[in-house]
Amino acid sequence: MSRRGPVHCLIDAHNVLHQDVILSRHMHEPENARHLLEELLADKPHMHVFYDGGPDGEQRAHRRQGLQIDYSGNDEADNRIIRWLQQHSAQRAVVISDDHDLGRRARALGATTANARGFLENFRTAQQRTEGIRGPLSPAEVDDWMRIFGLDDSAGGPQKPI
Repeated sequence: MSRRGPVHCLIDAHNVLHQDVILSRHMHEPENARHLLEELLADKPHMHVFYDGGPDGEQRAHRRQGLQIDYSGNDEADNRIIRWLQQHSAQRAVVISDDHDLGRRARALGATTANARGFLENFRTAQQRTEGIRGPLSPAEVDDWMRIFGLDDSAGGPQKPI
């Protein structure tokens, strides 16, 4: 069977959290670490974040910040990822995890795999580039620049070049 459509990124979240240089420092507060992960991935298309456990030990799937969030409840996130691959066998998918057994099982179902360590660096780089981009100048900023270049009315109109 040929796989079609966009590539779905299935993230073994706790594996990524523990392997990531920055987020692993926040694992003493797991909710904070999860929030930081989701914030970094927010609104990226076709991202599925799989967590071990979950609120009240229940399996739960929902959308948050444009991400598909899946809690495994009493099961393991690995098994939920494998189930997703089985249920979406016509979809292209990459599993993000350093868990060798999960990787082997995922590849047997036609998925590709990528390492958890370093996975988030590309997102951080893109985010830093985006944060450096400014929107349009505010009216006060325009007034300041007009004054600096001698183009405002308080300086008697545009100044003549020397």
